[in-house]
Amino acid sequence: MAIIKRFTFCEKSSLKDLVSIDGNDFFATIFQPLLIDFINSVLPLGMKFTSETYVAIENKKVKGIIVLEKEKGNFRKIKISKLFLDKDSLLVGEQLINYVVSKYCATG
Repeated sequence: MAIIKRFTFCEKSSLKDLVSIDGNDFFATIFQPLLIDFINSVLPLGMKFTSETYVAIENKKVKGIIVLEKEKGNFRKIKISKLFLDKDSLLVGEQLINYVVSKYCATG
C-alpha cells in the first residue's frame, strides 16, 4: 500500500527518477514554492489559484503522481489534469484517484 503525500512535502531523494517522465515541462507545472503551495492548500476550493499535486510513494520510490486543477467557469469542480504511473502500478493509480475523490467530496 502506497503512502500519499502532497508533492512539496515528500522527500527529495525519492524524486530522482522523475526526470525521465516528461522532461522540463512536467517539472515546471508541479514545482511550486512551499509558501504558495501551503497557502493554496488551506484555501477553500472556490478560491484555489494554482494546481495541486499528490505523490504516491511505496518503498521510498515514487509510484504515481496526480495533478489536479480547478475547472474554469465552475468554481466547485476540479479535474485531473495529469496522472503518471510507474510500470505495473494500476493499484496505486486507483488508490490515488480514490484518495482525491474522498478528500474533495468530503469538503463539499
